[in-house]
Amino acid sequence: MSVFMILVFYYNEMQDDIYKNYQLNDMQRKAISISDLLATSSGNPKFWDETNVDVIGLLDSGRFNLTKFLELKKLSHQDVKTMLGAGVYNLNISLTNETGHVIQIGSDFYTFGTPLFDVKNAALIKRFGIADVETQNKKVILEVVLWD
Repeated sequence: MSVFMILVFYYNEMQDDIYKNYQLNDMQRKAISISDLLATSSGNPKFWDETNVDVIGLLDSGRFNLTKFLELKKLSHQDVKTMLGAGVYNLNISLTNETGHVIQIGSDFYTFGTPLFDVKNAALIKRFGIADVETQNKKVILEVVLWD
């Protein structure tokens, strides 16, 4: 009976590990897909706004478009998660400078989504690029985080 109990215990532990690895891989795949779409596409239509967006993309003429990011912030969190394919995971999208601080122009912060708290598992993808920040070309980092 003791041997059987030990086998059941190890079997359950293995199943938990398998599920956790599956979940982490799924989260990583989705974060990569979301960051690829945002960092390589202008979206659809090309000059979308909150009223007509079909596909969210943040790139225009090889640069991150800060106006599109502000339009993204006008959309509901659930709509963005659905459009980007985040599934059941929490989502945060930010544009940061080289020191890791979220870009701020005036009163606008370039971050969208649920703030990170009570994180069990997470996937972070960074994409580097350029944006016109206060009329200057600046290096920026697009950060996509999915977590549960």
